Amino acid sequence: VVGHGVTQKEAIRRLFDAQVLLRSYEEQLQAMERENKELHFELKEKKTKEQALRSNAEMDTLESLEAGKTQAELQAEQKAKELELRKKIEAGLDDLPVIPYWLRGDQR
Repeated sequence: VVGHGVTQKEAIRRLFDAQVLLRSYEEQLQAMERENKELHFELKEKKTKEQALRSNAEMDTLESLEAGKTQAELQAEQKAKELELRKKIEAGLDDLPVIPYWLRGDQR
């Protein structure tokens, strides 16, 4: 009679460890999917805000043309509005959380 109790216990322990590892990977995957969705929606919001700001700038330009402003004045206003738009966009991007460099490799 051969006793396989020790090897069976080791096999069960390994299966349990594998199951725990699989569960942790699944939880990580779900967390990353949730974060991905959140970032996707934030990106959509920022794009729509950017488009709204651009359309407002274009409407202002059309109104200025109708008011009879010169081309040089319109270009100066346009540059100022573009600069303001860039600042708003950059300010919006600064709101995103910054991941420390020592954690960036853990996301892979």
